[in-house]
Amino acid sequence: MKMQRFIAGLLGLVASASVYGGEFSFVDVDGPACEQMNGSTVCLTLLYSGLITKGDNQKLISEMKRSTQIIEESILSSVGGRPGARVGKIFFNSPGGDLFEAMKVGQTIRDNLIVTQVPSNSSCYSSCVIAYLGGVFRVPVGRVGVHSFYSKDLVGPAEYASASKRYDAVSAEVEAYLKAMRIPTTFLDEMKNTPHYSVKVLEFEEMRRLGVAGIDPVYAQVRQSSRDKPK
Repeated sequence: MKMQRFIAGLLGLVASASVYGGEFSFVDVDGPACEQMNGSTVCLTLLYSGLITKGDNQKLISEMKRSTQIIEESILSSVGGRPGARVGKIFFNSPGGDLFEAMKVGQTIRDNLIVTQVPSNSSCYSSCVIAYLGGVFRVPVGRVGVHSFYSKDLVGPAEYASASKRYDAVSAEVEAYLKAMRIPTTFLDEMKNTPHYSVKVLEFEEMRRLGVAGIDPVYAQVRQSSRDKPK
């Protein structure tokens, strides 16, 4: 417990901030569902808050590297040189933002086997949900809301035929992303059925059915195999 408080204080002193777009900040060390995978000895939880904008994925990668380096260089080396700090969980509190950047963030989250959660006092709407779905284990406690994707840049000229073609192209990209995340295609249907000028806040049973709440089946197997290894 003393070590956890020390780590929290150390990271809190050098917490990162952003003057625009989403912000990443330290929340907890070895908290609930923050799992020590692949030989890690310390698991960090971050908070992703604010509007998702271009460049946020690189900010996430940089923050993950910064946080783990602080722990490995300042803490673990002093107790025997054991490597293994990792960011294993991310809280979300965001109204949405750039759809394509959200898919990049989600892919980074999946590549690093990170758990995602919407805390009880938070909400994750629109493109935020797309990023959140990258989590290998997804825990929606707070509000989660979806709607159809839209922006002036996405649709282009106010002419139906060209806008429809662009919409279908973006829809195909989102569908491919969801397939890679092993999220049911019914999630995309739910998005499309809700106009962009409104938000549908999902009930828990809907979230479970749509994959918003749940665990990636491959991660579940890997995690079980890791736990079954002889100590």
